Amino acid sequence: MLENILLPIKNFAAVCDPNQTFFGLPVWYKYIKVTPNPDGSCNFNSFTFWPPDNLLLVLLAILDMLLIIGGLVAVIFVIIGGVQYITSQGEPENTKHARGTIINALVGLVITIVAASLVNWLGYRLG
Repeated sequence: MLENILLPIKNFAAVCDPNQTFFGLPVWYKYIKVTPNPDGSCNFNSFTFWPPDNLLLVLLAILDMLLIIGGLVAVIFVIIGGVQYITSQGEPENTKHARGTIINALVGLVITIVAASLVNWLGYRLG
């Protein structure tokens, strides 16, 4: 009985898919060409940190993760700025502060989207 419940978890962990995500974050080997073992797990026998080809691809995947987190933080700040704007009750100083928060968060969101696109393009180009 317990084996039937844990079977999907076991199969998910054994899948060698560089496109899989965990809560929207890519795996660290996203841009590395890996070959799956017969059991479905990844074969990292040819993986080396030197020459720095693979190291650069791992760093790009980590940077991709950080940019996704930065985009989520920017969206949270847009929401916070919206709540501040609604609760400012027309007071000019509070409204100005809330508008600044929203504008800064949107600029940060655009920067993270452009940077994530460039990292993604570069990762697949080098990988």
